[in-house]
Amino acid sequence: MSMTAWALRRNLRRKSYSILVRYISGSASSGRAPINANERCIEKVLVANRGEIACRIMRTAKRLGIQTVAVYSDADRDSLHVKSADEAVRIGPPPARLSYLSGAAIMEAAARTGAQAIHPGYGFLSESSDFAQLCEDSGLTFIGPPASAIRDMGDKSASKRIMGAAGVPLVPGYHGYEQDIDYMKSEAEKIGYPLIIKPTHGGGGKGMRIVQSEKDFADSFLGAQREAAASFGVNTILLEKYITRPRHIEVQVFGDKHGNVIHLYERDCSVQRRHQKIIEEAPAPNISEKFRASLGEAAVSAARAVGYYNAGTVEFIVDTESDQFYFMEMNTRLQVEHPVTEMIVGQDLVEWQIRVANGEPLPISQAEVPLLGHAFEARIYAENVPKGFLPATGVLNHYRPVAVSSSVRVETGVEQGDTVSMHYDPMIAKLVVSGGNRGEALVKLKDCLSNFQVAGVPTNINFLQKLASHKEFAVGNVETHFIEHHKTDLFADESNPAAADLAYKAAKQSAALVAACVSAIEHSAWNESNHGKLPSIWHSHPPFRVHHEAKQTIELEWDNECEGTGSNLLSLGVVYQSDGSYLIHEGSDSPSLEVRVTRAGGNCDFRVEAAGLSMNVTIAAYLKDGYKHIHIWHGSEHHQFKQKVGIEFSGDEEGVQHRSSSETSSHPPGTVVAPMAGLVVKVLVENEAKVDQGQPVLVMEAMKMEHVVKAPSSGSIHDLKVKAGQQVSDGSALFRIKEPHIEEGHNQNKLLDVAPALISVHPSHKSVAVTVGSDLRVFNLIDNSPVTLVDESNESFHKDYVRAIRYSASGKLFVSTGDDKLVKIWSAESWRCLNTICSEKRVTAVAISHDDSYVCYADKFGVVWVVELGGITKKGVPLLSHYCSIITSLEFSPDGRYILSADRDFKIRVTVFPEEPLQGAHEIQSFCLGHTEFVTCIAFVSSPELTQSYLMSGSGDSTVRLWDIASGSLLDTCEVSTVAGHLESNESEQTQVTVTDLCAIPDSSLAAVAIQSFQGILLLSCDLSAHTLSITKVIQIPGESFIPTSISLSTSTLWMASGASNGPNQLGYSRIRAISCIESEKSSILEDEQIPGGTKLLEKLQGKVSIEESVMIAASEAVRTAMSSLLMKKQYSEEKREFRKRSRNDKKTTN
Repeated sequence: MSMTAWALRRNLRRKSYSILVRYISGSASSGRAPINANERCIEKVLVANRGEIACRIMRTAKRLGIQTVAVYSDADRDSLHVKSADEAVRIGPPPARLSYLSGAAIMEAAARTGAQAIHPGYGFLSESSDFAQLCEDSGLTFIGPPASAIRDMGDKSASKRIMGAAGVPLVPGYHGYEQDIDYMKSEAEKIGYPLIIKPTHGGGGKGMRIVQSEKDFADSFLGAQREAAASFGVNTILLEKYITRPRHIEVQVFGDKHGNVIHLYERDCSVQRRHQKIIEEAPAPNISEKFRASLGEAAVSAARAVGYYNAGTVEFIVDTESDQFYFMEMNTRLQVEHPVTEMIVGQDLVEWQIRVANGEPLPISQAEVPLLGHAFEARIYAENVPKGFLPATGVLNHYRPVAVSSSVRVETGVEQGDTVSMHYDPMIAKLVVSGGNRGEALVKLKDCLSNFQVAGVPTNINFLQKLASHKEFAVGNVETHFIEHHKTDLFADESNPAAADLAYKAAKQSAALVAACVSAIEHSAWNESNHGKLPSIWHSHPPFRVHHEAKQTIELEWDNECEGTGSNLLSLGVVYQSDGSYLIHEGSDSPSLEVRVTRAGGNCDFRVEAAGLSMNVTIAAYLKDGYKHIHIWHGSEHHQFKQKVGIEFSGDEEGVQHRSSSETSSHPPGTVVAPMAGLVVKVLVENEAKVDQGQPVLVMEAMKMEHVVKAPSSGSIHDLKVKAGQQVSDGSALFRIKEPHIEEGHNQNKLLDVAPALISVHPSHKSVAVTVGSDLRVFNLIDNSPVTLVDESNESFHKDYVRAIRYSASGKLFVSTGDDKLVKIWSAESWRCLNTICSEKRVTAVAISHDDSYVCYADKFGVVWVVELGGITKKGVPLLSHYCSIITSLEFSPDGRYILSADRDFKIRVTVFPEEPLQGAHEIQSFCLGHTEFVTCIAFVSSPELTQSYLMSGSGDSTVRLWDIASGSLLDTCEVSTVAGHLESNESEQTQVTVTDLCAIPDSSLAAVAIQSFQGILLLSCDLSAHTLSITKVIQIPGESFIPTSISLSTSTLWMASGASNGPNQLGYSRIRAISCIESEKSSILEDEQIPGGTKLLEKLQGKVSIEESVMIAASEAVRTAMSSLLMKKQYSEEKREFRKRSRNDKKTTN
């Protein structure tokens, strides 16, 4: 660029910026600018909207000398837009359909005030062709496009047809009139999945659904219809092919009533959450001038096709893989993000709207449209980011936006003390910045976000800072899935110890500054209220004795969005020194921090010196739910703390509701509370109905967005407190889930307060491990010695019930897991604990890959996690989910290609194990096998002659099934309940039995099965070439009083554990059996000399695992009470009577 051209552009930029600043400043000093002497000028305009856009329109109208009229609902009586208007008219109660969507009420307000024009803003009635036509029929000027254009482009299906005729590229889809769900489903099949469902009217992402498969279509379709009807009053839907990696780029167009149409460049709006934009920028990064010109031309063609005038936006979806763009929709109104366009072209688009409505031509031609630098807009919302961006409500106890300038704008409709209502969009403000280029503007955006202060409601400011600071965003690599693809960087991750430690240290530093500033506030408040009185030892300033140090303790609870990282409660000692400084320390061993605090003007501003650094600090505090909430801002840091002990603050807390802790009592166990304030749209179940984990229970709506409340666990619905049409507050009780108890005879293999004995044998028969309760014993089968487990981090093996133990296929590793949420990896050679993996939830199953590279574990919510054994992390990465059911068994296939997971919802999921499972962005390929009852156990079986592997599964439906993993086909079913002659329980009382465990010898056709209520084992023959299963032997154990709970099979020996524990630290009763599988036709219990180690080993096993008879009977009674699904009642009736008899005799003896 030549120096002359550069100078001209710089002067143009300066001139345009100065004009822009003059008309957005809100100053009326510029006078009443004439509009057009030949047209009837608008002298009074009614703004049919609320919030920031109403304030924005009024600011320009006042600069042009136009009087303004506001309309408001009861919820907005004291809002900023009402205060900003010359006149204001109430139009109805808070619900939008009764106020801001009531065309009749708005027309009446215009008639009452003598308004000549109506500006609809965005949302509400801005894209209602009926309302635009009503204005025209009533002789009012509608500041927007003609009703015909709104009608054509507002109906997305019609607009697609019009655009297709005009030659504008379209995404494949269905845009027809037929809305029958079955017909729409057939059209969806033609388009192919994934696809996107959109309402034909409205915008803002409301009602949009991405559908991945046919099974999700019906629910998504009906939900989209409901949301569309609630938001736009029309529930018609269109379907489009879903582009997997799109960019959302839109073009600002403007036309006048003289046939002129131009574009004002494009905006990139790809960064979205919940299909709604949160950061927009102009111009779009990383596109060529040729592409930019093509976009602009297509947008102008679209506008001309419907005779468009006034402001409009043509939205395109850009396929990043093919660099093709397609028409998506046209918004026939002023967009939320219009300020970024204003910044780069130096024009006031609201002024253009008014002038065009008055009949004036556009002030510049296409060739005269400047492109001045770069601009960003960040939407600041009241929302809970960690809870999936759910909208939040509450009082803005502290609200301090950044200072505005020629390159910084804040568009807002609220002020400190206002309430963010559940009835409307939760946007608090729009932060708009500009710079000479993208990099310059981005630096300014990050700086402004770090200084934008909001307290009282949760916001997305911190999340916006992370977005703006992301390395991919910095270079403009954006698309609509940006947040999802980079979620590990953008969301707090407690599985990252380094990041968690860094966050905790930053919070501790902020807490120290809070303690110092709070102490300074307390001193100041005491001195003012006790002027002339004798000084207090603590409150005197400075201390009244020379070299005296006054001390106190301040406890602060850190409100961390990543719960569970570090200790959230910080107890800080504050020493007030004679020089007026504060010495802050956490604990006696931690280093102290000397802090000096000076007031810096307002009630909440301070200048603080600490560790050689001087900084500005802002403190904001308010009362809520029995706590003092304290926010601190310094540099780019913002932290929030809670304090139970009240401290006097000088800030204004009037109007803040205060509830004592006694009033905020906890709900009964299992209670599900409202995740947000809103309206209950639909209740999907009845009271006392049975539900599965993850099943939708009711649908809520807030800020026109639907949220489905699901059952957190399986059980039955009780205390259903809400009904459709009811308003609920955030945190109020909705219903309670009562988890099912195991009833007598119920065929569900669920342990409550007991843990069955478990056994696992080394693949090479070197050692055997057995556990019951939380106790583990390992025995070396070569030299007959017990093995000592060494875990330097814990005194005991596990601190709660052990649920799974197993050797790896290589025999090098041993893994254990239990109810203490720990997965421990042991060396099977040295028996040292190599790694301890911490799970958030109780672990139900575990597996090690055959190359010993990964361990997978399943938690009680049905999520399978994967951890790299050679990595440094002790947290898992989610791999797949069973959603609604507890996983009972987890296995890797022998070739390592698959991981199989069985659950209590009758399913076995076969999942291709990813090559890089820790990336988290892989596509999970899986299919399901199944039983007619819960699946209890799975095992692989293979043969040396056959290269492929097969799967056996056991279930509560009395069957063992054989599967071909590669095809997912069922090969054979073996009915184990046919062994009725060997069951000791009454046959007539039992129609089904449960397979409690099964195992198979690697590379052999032999398998063993343990059955509920049967004191023995079944041996099965697996003829893999013929694909058949058959029972070959029944091994009964005379005198055994407990059924086998765990079995392990080696080359010729079956190892069996029986018994259970009724307490985490109580061994209970367990017995180990070594049984020959092939020595004789009857397969009897081995004699001492046949067992490796002989009598000595048996003595060790019995001595370590069994307990004396009198205690055994007592433990057995407790076990039988809790394990009625495993142990038949009649089987133990004699023993129960004997136990009661002994108890009575013992009491008599004692007496």
